[in-house]
Amino acid sequence: MILFFTLPALAVSSWEADGRLSAYVLPNFQYLYTDQTNRQNHYLRSRLLLNHHKKITQRFSFEMELELFNTQLLGEPPSSQNSLFTSSRTTHGQWHEVWPRKFLLSMTTQKSKLSFGFQPFHWGLGIWANDGKDDSWFGTSRGGDINLRLAGATLPLRRSTVSLFAFGDMVTRSDTISIYNNHRGYNALFGIHSGKENNSWGFIGGVQWQDGTKVLPFDFFFEKRFMNSWSIGNETIYIFDDKHRIGSVLQAKIQSKPFGFGADLGFTSGDFGKIGTMRLHSDHNAGILLFEQIIPLSLHDEDYSTNNGQISNSLYFHGLMQYQYRNFALRYGYLNARSVFENLQQNGIGTEQIVSFRWRKKDLFTACIEGAVFTPHEPYETVGVIWGVHTRMQFQISRESTKRQSQETPPW
Repeated sequence: MILFFTLPALAVSSWEADGRLSAYVLPNFQYLYTDQTNRQNHYLRSRLLLNHHKKITQRFSFEMELELFNTQLLGEPPSSQNSLFTSSRTTHGQWHEVWPRKFLLSMTTQKSKLSFGFQPFHWGLGIWANDGKDDSWFGTSRGGDINLRLAGATLPLRRSTVSLFAFGDMVTRSDTISIYNNHRGYNALFGIHSGKENNSWGFIGGVQWQDGTKVLPFDFFFEKRFMNSWSIGNETIYIFDDKHRIGSVLQAKIQSKPFGFGADLGFTSGDFGKIGTMRLHSDHNAGILLFEQIIPLSLHDEDYSTNNGQISNSLYFHGLMQYQYRNFALRYGYLNARSVFENLQQNGIGTEQIVSFRWRKKDLFTACIEGAVFTPHEPYETVGVIWGVHTRMQFQISRESTKRQSQETPPW
């Protein structure tokens, strides 16, 4: 996540490549909040990650990871017939943009770690800070947070995984910042974290400056595993600037073969009174239609910070059932979302049902096809049923050379 402690025996060097192609198909549909409609949409996206890790000495290591071709290859993105509004969730990225996800030099001892360089940022369940590499239940990650960071951490207690850390960032990419779009952001954050195999928790807080605006974020998460198959976790984020913004996700999973189950219960505050709109990270996915495509397009918001597929102004339940046979997995998902705008407190947004079929060849290749149907609730029944299809192909290649087997404490 931020840093991690490693005992002396570690891989001398390793290489990894991760490439993916994602295709989307959307029909003509009427937007939720206006009488405008989008045109037929067929488009193809790509992303390539190249990673190299090198153990220089027993204490020093270097890691480099580049992100290339995170852009649209074919087709036209979703847009209105009557405007140029598009979802930056689907159009973010250009061919010429090369993102240094990692260019990181680290020094590690038994009790402390110091690092400097570009690195992705992931925290807890990923609803506030997300590195864009998680394999979500449905859909796919597209970006992830990247910072130029100076970080330090220490393990103050003997025989304990509780660690204290602090870091300063220049944000190069997030949901609201992009150095390619002349946006600027800076972080000064501190926290505490404990990581064990079956139990982890952490708190982080501090100050963020984004394009001249100061906000105060505070985030707490925990994850607990039971009997190697059951798990429960929660992450709650509170952000204060001129208003109070609150978001929280409670997640439970049962991971066993051939059946698996999962459930997300999420809440993000809406804009009324002294309460402001909270937006979860765009790579925290719930379904593939409502929060991913329909709402961002329906809002017609040109602002880069609000039109990229983030979950906001909503109370939602997202359920998952999975059946797995060898390398094949069949998934069914159900999403029910309600608005938390003050004037829509009694109204639902709608339900989304998703069916996914996946085939995985070890850790080398993954292919999936997903179909979803969204049924709007009052007052949006006139919009009608909306469908969508998403497919993804992903390959991963890795090579590692070691002198002896490594032993690592859990990431933190």
